[in-house]
Amino acid sequence: MAAVLVLGDASMWGLVVAFQPGCVRDLLPYMAIWRSTFLDLPVASCTSMGSVEYSWAQTLNTALAREDDRGRTAQRIVRHCPELFTTAAANLAAARGLLDVLQALLVGDLLATTADALNEAAAQGHLDVVRFLHDHSPGGCTVRAMNGAARNGHLEVVRFLHEHRNEGCTTVAMDYAAANGHLDVVQFLHAHRREGCTTIAMDYAARQGHIAIVQFLHEHRDEGCTTDAMDGALLYNHLDVCRYLHEHRTEGCTPNALYAAAWEGNVANARFLCETRGEPFRQDALDAAVSRGHVDMIAYLHSVWHADISSLGALRNVAASHAQHWLTRLASSAKVGP
Repeated sequence: MAAVLVLGDASMWGLVVAFQPGCVRDLLPYMAIWRSTFLDLPVASCTSMGSVEYSWAQTLNTALAREDDRGRTAQRIVRHCPELFTTAAANLAAARGLLDVLQALLVGDLLATTADALNEAAAQGHLDVVRFLHDHSPGGCTVRAMNGAARNGHLEVVRFLHEHRNEGCTTVAMDYAAANGHLDVVQFLHAHRREGCTTIAMDYAARQGHIAIVQFLHEHRDEGCTTDAMDGALLYNHLDVCRYLHEHRTEGCTPNALYAAAWEGNVANARFLCETRGEPFRQDALDAAVSRGHVDMIAYLHSVWHADISSLGALRNVAASHAQHWLTRLASSAKVGP
C-alpha cells in the first residue's frame, strides 16, 4: 500500500525517477539530433570534427532559442544529457546572448567556455553576457573583444571592457569604429585608450561618407589618410567629404578618380576634379567617356579641356556602331518564320 501511495504521488514520483540514468522523454529529440551529428559519422569525417562540432552548436542553440522556457530546457539538458553541451555550444550560446543557458551551465558546473565566448558576446553587444562571463568564466577574452565591440558600435561594452579587463584592443578598434560611422566610440577610444588608429580610419570613414568622423580625426589625431580617402569618397559620391579633404588635407587623389568619373558619366565628380582640383587633361578619361557613350560627360570634358576634336569623331563611330547593332537586332526580330 505504501508503494502505491508513493507511485501515485506525482511530485514524489518525480523525485524517484530524477536519479535514474538515461534521457527523459522531452529531450529525446535533442539526443536524436546529437547522435545523427556525431555518432553516425564515418571515420573519415573525424578530420573535420571541428566543423562538425560547430554545426552541432548551431543546431542546439537554434533549437533552444525556439523553446518557450529556454532556461528550464537548458537545465534539464545539463541534468540528463550534459554531453550535448560541447565547448562550442557554450561559446555560441554566449555569442547569441543566451544568458539563461549560460546560467544553467554554471549551476550544473559545465561552464567551460573559451575566450571565443566573451569575444563574440562583446562583438554582438550582449553586455549582460559579457558581465556574466567576466564574473564566472575562466576563459577570459582577447583583444578581439574590444575590437569587435568597437567595430559594431557597442559603446557600453567597450566601456565595460576598458574599466574591468586588461586585454585592451588594437588599432583595429578605432579604424573600424570610424569606418562604420560610430563617432561616439571613436571619441571614447581617443579619450581613454592609447592604441590609436591608422590611416585606414580616415580612408574608410571618407569612403562611407562619415564627414563628422573625418573632421574629428583630422582635428584630433595625427595619423591622417592616404589618397584612398578622396578616391573612395568620389567613388561613392560623397562630394561634401571630398571638398573637406581638399580644403583641409594635402593627400589629394589619384588619376583613377577622374577616370572613374568619366567611365561612370558622373559630371558632378568630374567638375569637382577639373574645376576645384585642377586635374589636367587625360586622353584615357575622355576615351572612357566616349566608349561608354556619356554625351554630357564628353561635352563637359571638351569644354573644360578644349580637347582634340578627334574624340568627337570617335563618339560618332561608337554611336553609329550602336545604331547598326540595334537595327540588325530589330530586323532579325521582325522576320516571320515559315
